[in-house]
Amino acid sequence: MLAAVAWLGFVSPTTSAQDATVPPPDREDPPVTKDTIIIDATKEAVFDATGRVAVFVGDVRIRDPRFDLACQKLTVYLNKDGGGLERAVAETDVVIVQRPTEGEETEPSVGRAMKADYDPVKGLTTLTGWPEVRQGANLHRAAEFSTRMVINPDGRMETYGASKTLILDTKE
Repeated sequence: MLAAVAWLGFVSPTTSAQDATVPPPDREDPPVTKDTIIIDATKEAVFDATGRVAVFVGDVRIRDPRFDLACQKLTVYLNKDGGGLERAVAETDVVIVQRPTEGEETEPSVGRAMKADYDPVKGLTTLTGWPEVRQGANLHRAAEFSTRMVINPDGRMETYGASKTLILDTKE
């Protein structure tokens, strides 16, 4: 099970205003490993233990060994039985950079959309709201707002709705 780590700063009553701008030295992020995800948010993080939901708002950044994600709002739904992630939804200005797996010699894939919905059971990520995916010089993008792109964990992508694909021959 992946452990989520969110760094939330606070100022104690004995801390001066000048000291508040410099984090203490023991606040370094741990290394990103296969069991660690780091989530940063600039405006707020709300945790609902009863509902098993966490909401992060404001320049949200996720660092994971497999990908980086940026958005303005991230809602994480945990399984009710305590068994890990049920679903994650990223909203507004979503950018996902998926790293190639070890040994692959492909360029990273970059997905952009207004919303990304991740289903960890199926391993599917659904991009909606003018989605597009770029790998190297090639670009696949929606031709309509309602177009959906579903990214499979095996590297396949399915598009539902109007789209346009630009494939550039980079060989000389």
